[in-house]
Amino acid sequence: MIFHLKRVSILLSIFFFFLVLFLLFSHLNVLSYSDNTPPSIYMQFPKESEIVSGSICVKFTVIDKESRIESVLIRIDGELCDILAGDFKKKKALEYDLKLDTTKLSEGRHILTVSASSCNGNATTTKDTLFYVDNHPLNVEVILGGSNRVYPGSVLPLQCVLSEEVRDIRVEIMGYDIFLFTTDIGYEGFVPIRLAVEPEEVDMEVSLTDNLGESVNINKKILILPKGFESEYIVLPETKAEPIPKEVIEKEYQILLNELLSPSEVLYEKDGFIIPVEGKITSPYGTYRRFSNGVVSRHIGVDYSCPEGTEVKACGAGIVRLVDDFAIRGKFVLIDHGWGVYSLYNHLSDVLVDVGDIVSKGDVIGKVGSTGLATGPHLHWEVRVGRWAVDPLQWTDERIFANLR
Repeated sequence: MIFHLKRVSILLSIFFFFLVLFLLFSHLNVLSYSDNTPPSIYMQFPKESEIVSGSICVKFTVIDKESRIESVLIRIDGELCDILAGDFKKKKALEYDLKLDTTKLSEGRHILTVSASSCNGNATTTKDTLFYVDNHPLNVEVILGGSNRVYPGSVLPLQCVLSEEVRDIRVEIMGYDIFLFTTDIGYEGFVPIRLAVEPEEVDMEVSLTDNLGESVNINKKILILPKGFESEYIVLPETKAEPIPKEVIEKEYQILLNELLSPSEVLYEKDGFIIPVEGKITSPYGTYRRFSNGVVSRHIGVDYSCPEGTEVKACGAGIVRLVDDFAIRGKFVLIDHGWGVYSLYNHLSDVLVDVGDIVSKGDVIGKVGSTGLATGPHLHWEVRVGRWAVDPLQWTDERIFANLR
């Protein structure tokens, strides 16, 4: 009897042992099938915000470490693609290539969506990737009016002809940016070659970015030729021999610069300038000057000797931006002709216009005098493109405006 009970006890122990094992494995199996960890999706191409064109191959990998991949759906802008992934023979990892013809998509922004599901049906991953289609690359033609062989103080008309609108455009030469203005062909403006530059070949860099982020860079070579400039010695009267304090010069220049760096989008003058006064040139543009008080400088305008009171005319159409009385310039007028082109008239005895006046070519704006740092009655006529003083006489050639819109 005792032996029989022991035998039953052993059998029960074995039974409960296997029962525990069964329950344990059943529990683990339930855990494995109740796992909610979704598959992982790795996009190789396109990358986020990538710009694509033509026929491309979408590449991605789906990995499910806990279960098996049941299905993968691929959509573009919410529309299911032609290929619907199946069960992939219950693989844990899937590498997939999808051929895509982007010419059938519209230009611009699109969303690629990849959705992956596990076999247990409880875990789904969705991966969205933003990409852009650009099947019409940005075409740019950079046109410089006239020859690319120039002298210091010259100006080159510039046209950037574009096939489409751009997000950003920049033209840089010798460390400074060029003012550009929107026209029906793209962008236009004037490229000034500053006076104080050595003869050399320089680079003009044109950088553009279209609305999809595509960049285009164009380099233009400009050869600056040597030019002989005159020199002169100027004896100042005792009343004007004292050098003007540097802080006064800097303050007055800053007032002028505030206007020169705020160009008008309107091109008021579209033909060549006229000479603003009848008189003889006594000091050409670019002349090396040495004054009796020891000051040395370059002449950044053209001086005309005229009797006091001679009428001074606007060289071109524009708007009066500044009227003032400076230590060097004396009484002067600044006219904005548009697109960063300005003319100045110094040493006036009388000013006949006010700030904000619209003037036409040939309108009388003042009278010749000798105010400021002047040894006698004359007109100092100056033309600037932005901050840079350029040769005024070049602007009397109407061809400088010929190709501009």
